[in-house]
Amino acid sequence: MVSRPAPASALPPGAELPGHAGFWRSVLDDVREPVFLQDSEGVLRWANAAAERLGPAELVSVTETTGKVGHRPAKVRALPGGWRAWTVVDDGRRRPEEFLAEAGPKLALARGRHGTARVIAELAASALGDCAFVLLPTTRGRWEWWSCTEHGAAGHGRIRRVP
Repeated sequence: MVSRPAPASALPPGAELPGHAGFWRSVLDDVREPVFLQDSEGVLRWANAAAERLGPAELVSVTETTGKVGHRPAKVRALPGGWRAWTVVDDGRRRPEEFLAEAGPKLALARGRHGTARVIAELAASALGDCAFVLLPTTRGRWEWWSCTEHGAAGHGRIRRVP
């Protein structure tokens, strides 16, 4: 989600936005990116719904305006009273709904078990993680595997199942 400042004419002259916490919390809960609020002592005081989906998060400052939330890059903004807002930066990965929209047509074009497993590994690695590994059982006590990294390096092979 790209947020842009409202045009100057959006608010009538002299109008102010509500200052109570309930207003801002409900606004921030609808923001798609994870947002964390940290008090002046460095204690995490609030997280929106997107941030809560990330699970427990460790906020680590890198510079005054950047940091890391877990392993994800974040923007850090100073707020009044020494508070800081942490917003997880879009790291260029596709969102799950984009992955599913792209996966459907590509999977429809894949031919057979080998092609489908290869496409699944490629799509999953580029959209959902650093590396994906697909493992399927075959005949005569073997497993067949496909792997792919987010940079497109692919692998394929067969291994013997251990009884």
